[in-house]
Parts: sequence; C-alpha cells; structure tokens
Amino acid sequence: MSIPKLQEFKFRDLLPSSVRDAEKFAAAAHCLDELLSETDAQLKNAIIYARIDELDEPLLSNLAWQFNLDGFEGYALAQTLEEKRALVKNAIQLKWHKGTRWSVERVFELISLQGVVTEWWESDDPTFSPYQFDLDINMEARQANETFYSDVIRLVYALKNVRSHLRQIKTIMNLMAGVPFIGCGVYAITWAAVYPKVMSDE
Repeated sequence: MSIPKLQEFKFRDLLPSSVRDAEKFAAAAHCLDELLSETDAQLKNAIIYARIDELDEPLLSNLAWQFNLDGFEGYALAQTLEEKRALVKNAIQLKWHKGTRWSVERVFELISLQGVVTEWWESDDPTFSPYQFDLDINMEARQANETFYSDVIRLVYALKNVRSHLRQIKTIMNLMAGVPFIGCGVYAITWAAVYPKVMSDE
C-alpha cells in the first residue's frame, strides 16, 4: 500500500462516511486542507542548510552572520557567490579548527586564493623569531583592491592562535594580466612583502 504524498492528502477522506457529505464537516475539512497546503508550501523555506546552493546573497549573508563569518573570518574577502557558499558550508569545521594553521590556509583555499603559512621553525631565515610566521599568497588570478591587505591581516588575526605572530605577507601577482603584446611573449611577476601593523591579540 503506497502512502499518499502530502499534496494528495485530503482531510475529507478521514471523515466517516456518515458525515463526509455534511455541509459543515465538508467545509471544515476544506479549510484544513488549505491550511495544510500553505504549510507544505512554506516547509522548504525552513530547510536552509540543505539548500545552501540555492540561497541568494541576502540569505547567505544572514547565515554568515550567524556563524560569525561576516566580520574578518573570510566573508569580506569572498568575491563570488560560490566562494561565499563554500565558506558557509565549511563554517562549523572552520570553527572547530580555529586557532590553527589549517584554518588560515583553508579559508584562503575556499576564497580561491593560494595561501601558504611558513612558521619560524620551518625556515632557515635567521631573522625569524620564535612563534612568528610568514604568509605567501598567490594572486596571479585575482586583483587586489585598496583594502585587500588590511582585510587579509584582519583575517589572519581572527583565525590564528594567540601565541603566533604574523611577520610578513608575501604576494605573487601577474602585473601584465590582460595586456596584449605583439611579436613577443611577456609574463611579468613580482614579489611584494607587506609587513603588518602590530595588532593586539585581545
């Protein structure tokens, strides 16, 4: 015996045959059917997390606020709807690992930036002090706006552990992206080291 779908269900079918055709009972059943239909139509709006790929930007922003991502934990640096959805989908996992190197690198991966952390014990650079780290960002496929570096610094300080300190940010970018050349092939890359303003860990 197949179970009827909610849309096919009618309260009138539950009434005993002796009152099923009575005007008052039929009217009451019809009212209940309308209420059930309205409720069924609204049910999908309550199923939010399973429908992240269908949500528009205002709803995603609300979810980012709920997960505390809308500040400096990645959402401000996301440029596309897909990147914002990826952050929201991974919000709980990122919270579990907050304060780790993995969380910093994972957020950059989710917003389509290759960010690699190099900690003091991994480098032969004698200028490194204990618990310092550098951040290398590959920006060949992305343009930086005027707030990019300050947003990156805030992101790192929001996700790193209190003990560790950002020493510098190194970026690699394509300076000639989109500029045509005739008769030759030119590919210009530059490295830039950005030293962050000292920020309090409090």
